[in-house]
Amino acid sequence: MSSAAPDTPHLAQPAAHGGQRLQALRTSAAADLVLDARGFWQGERCFDDLTDWAHSQPAPPAGTRRRVRLHIAGELLHEWPCDPTLPLADDAARLAWARRLQAQYHGDAATHWPQAAWSARGHGVTAWQYPAAASGEPIRAWRDLARGCGHSISSITPLWRAALLCALAWHPPLAKPLHATVLVVEGRLVTVIELVRGKPRCVTRRRMLQADLPGLEDFFLAMPAQRRSCCVALGAGLAKGPGALPGSEGLVLLGDLSQPLPWRPAGDGVDLARSGPLKGADFMRPARLAHPWPWLSVACGLAMLALVAWDAATLQQAVAATQAAAPIAIPAPPGHPRAAGLAFPWPAVLQSVEAATVEGLRWTQLLVDAQGRASLQGLSADDATARTVAQSLRASGVWRDVSLARSEASASGWQFEIAANVAQPTPAGRRP
Repeated sequence: MSSAAPDTPHLAQPAAHGGQRLQALRTSAAADLVLDARGFWQGERCFDDLTDWAHSQPAPPAGTRRRVRLHIAGELLHEWPCDPTLPLADDAARLAWARRLQAQYHGDAATHWPQAAWSARGHGVTAWQYPAAASGEPIRAWRDLARGCGHSISSITPLWRAALLCALAWHPPLAKPLHATVLVVEGRLVTVIELVRGKPRCVTRRRMLQADLPGLEDFFLAMPAQRRSCCVALGAGLAKGPGALPGSEGLVLLGDLSQPLPWRPAGDGVDLARSGPLKGADFMRPARLAHPWPWLSVACGLAMLALVAWDAATLQQAVAATQAAAPIAIPAPPGHPRAAGLAFPWPAVLQSVEAATVEGLRWTQLLVDAQGRASLQGLSADDATARTVAQSLRASGVWRDVSLARSEASASGWQFEIAANVAQPTPAGRRP
């Protein structure tokens, strides 16, 4: 087991412009609080409730609010990784699925626990079990309380989310391999974050037999081999003692894990406001909507349907006008004896062929020469079908001299050929 001191340079922030500059003037630096079963922690100090912490803080300058990020310790959380084979289409479906499991394993009271869905390479739901002293709906009450004291709670997230951002910042090799693991240690409790190409696939909770380095060593060696190839551990609450056994090569310790609980991310030089590779995991925004304004999506959909209907009506009118127009005049080649006044009623010709088409018939060729002589070839089920088609063309009035020139069986069906002449309009200047 190797130990690596966190390299925590402060991240360079882009210059503020426009609304960003105004927001920077109105909002001061964020405060990070960790909530466990004992209370709210800021640094080494613990407050019984949020009111005590707010009253201990200096009042922010007029017109400004201090942002507060609240991190929930692992002892108050329950993790529900989503099986990818389950038909869970969105965050709302995942939250409902996890709520049923909460009621099954922890009773009906668990259906009221706050939840937060997250997604990356995989999906999951984190449930926050209320501390014993809390009652009712704490999120709204805490938000109103903070606002009244000049503060603004910007997020309420599981502590493992901040630990994941710190691990990725301090140990960049985590983002490279196909499989990697982050162990967030909180005494005997270990939150296991499985990564695929640097993005979480699964988050689970486990417990070690003993809260010390040898216990962490045993826990690490019991993991699958592919998860041990790139693994880091960070957190607090381990008993001080001798180092781990030599068999733990591949496990990197980020910082001193013997610090007292809870592990606190404040002052680590990592931008905890960014989402990183993880989307969601915020109890203030439990489910991500597919669109911020659903009514706008509906309006756009209706507008698109109206536009399509209008286009279809316009196209239908154009087709009707074309079919009602005079036959299209197609001049014969220069010097041809019938070049003057020759015209074929092409819309009527094509409509008659379409009207004669019956089930099981497939046209293979339609040829019309300059004199209006036509050869129509196709495949049908039997000879009777071919004769029916010829009769239909003969009765259409568009063709004359219609005859079944060829009809014979073949391996692909009944081949037939119909010879006919287009009933052309009388050339100008001639008598019929």
